[in-house]
Amino acid sequence: MCSQPVEVIVSADGDPDTPVTILTDEVALTSILRNLLSNGIKYTDHGEVRLSARVAGPRLEISVADTGIGIPAGLHEHVFEEFYQVPGLRRGGTGLGLPYARRLAAILGGDLTLTSEPDAGTTVVLGLPLRTPSVGTVLLADDDAAFRGVLRGLLEAFSNHLMSIFGPREDDVAMVAVRRT
Repeated sequence: MCSQPVEVIVSADGDPDTPVTILTDEVALTSILRNLLSNGIKYTDHGEVRLSARVAGPRLEISVADTGIGIPAGLHEHVFEEFYQVPGLRRGGTGLGLPYARRLAAILGGDLTLTSEPDAGTTVVLGLPLRTPSVGTVLLADDDAAFRGVLRGLLEAFSNHLMSIFGPREDDVAMVAVRRT
């Protein structure tokens, strides 16, 4: 399979607008990237697998590009079907990785696209929104004022309306509404 080492390169294209952090589900993002990098390494016998990130308008695009065996043009969308494996390219796996990654991307509000050419490699792009998500109204309930304060600080950034219920006993319940401007 691997006759020469495959170099794995991580870059942010030197763009100062590429965010250092984004607000997203860390577990889902890690799962997607692990799958894309694993596929890149699995199907690349020599050359490189490159993970890069760039800002494209209101989106962050994270791409994994390899110099591997590639996929014929007519099969690009098929690789996102459950249990599908490109004929003649069996190197293990179940055919569930890319469909799962695409579903996770959609849950994160993004998408997953693929371009590829046989004997030239594959590039898979994960596009994620840069905007802070908005969750509407949030009801925060806890009898610990310090903990409520920490949660309020985290939730105010992306909730349209935050309501806090506090009091150590049920008969001491009071409500405070905080509106984001």
